[in-house]
Amino acid sequence: MLRYIIKRVLWMIPVLLGVIIIIFTLLYFTKGDPAVSFLGSDATQEELTEWRDRYGLNDGYFVRLGRYLKDLVVNGTLGVSYKTGQSVSWEIFNRFKVTGLLAVMVVIFEILFGVSMGLISATHQNSPLDRGAMIIALIGASVPGFALALVFSLIFSLKLHWLPTSGWGGLEYMVLPVMANMIAGSGGFARQTRSSMLEVIRADYVTTAKAKGLSSKKVLFKHELKSALIPIITVAGQNFGRALGGTVVMEQVFSIPGLGTYMIQGINTRNYPVVQGSVLFLAVVFSVVMLLVDIVYALIDPRIRNRFSATGARKKVKVEMKAKG
Repeated sequence: MLRYIIKRVLWMIPVLLGVIIIIFTLLYFTKGDPAVSFLGSDATQEELTEWRDRYGLNDGYFVRLGRYLKDLVVNGTLGVSYKTGQSVSWEIFNRFKVTGLLAVMVVIFEILFGVSMGLISATHQNSPLDRGAMIIALIGASVPGFALALVFSLIFSLKLHWLPTSGWGGLEYMVLPVMANMIAGSGGFARQTRSSMLEVIRADYVTTAKAKGLSSKKVLFKHELKSALIPIITVAGQNFGRALGGTVVMEQVFSIPGLGTYMIQGINTRNYPVVQGSVLFLAVVFSVVMLLVDIVYALIDPRIRNRFSATGARKKVKVEMKAKG
């Protein structure tokens, strides 16, 4: 198992390197001058040249890319923001506290509502309850999150005055962005849970468990749901990435000072270190989440854990046989 984790971590390196090169190349060839964005159109040519020299923007593509990779690998920094002059790593960390909290809350509620709806649908197959749950899931997955955010703001903030329209503070500021972002994901969880449960319900070991006299509740949670968790966990990992992307949109709609707002501001002002650092940080977070998903696979399913152990044992035997031969 440890060998598998190390292998996955090593595979993350070329993936992240590819992300760095792609985003760096796109920004390098993007039209526009960061110096003009920050100094204004009234700045003289000497001022613009001096500003570009200060941040190394007059250098060539490979020189700038090499310097960025060196700062990242050797110094562990993501550069300095053109706007504030502060470390991008520090600013991203402070902003991600908000974005990460929203994304985690979205996934938690997606699991609670989506899995519950999928279980109800699977255990009442082809009933009106099943059809109703799937219709709700389909509608939720079809409506864009930003549209729901605007509708919720209109109803719960402007009409009913129950919740704030924008900003960041207590729990009341989280309700609308979490609701708007979780509905589409809940529909995906519901459909996946229903599909996985229907495959498991007719399995022989489930029939045997019922024949032993186990209660329906114990059969559902101990045998059926546990066996159906693998694809559900996959959806959870993927939905965390979707939740991060959706949170970027929600932060714009509700004026939340998170990583999404920070990145959009960097794009609008051509603050290249901010954009590069934000994209790379989100790529690292998503890669780590998917690694954790694979580890959870092995913890839940003994067959996967045994396969890893058996692979390591076979390799060890081959090495010993070669050494003896």
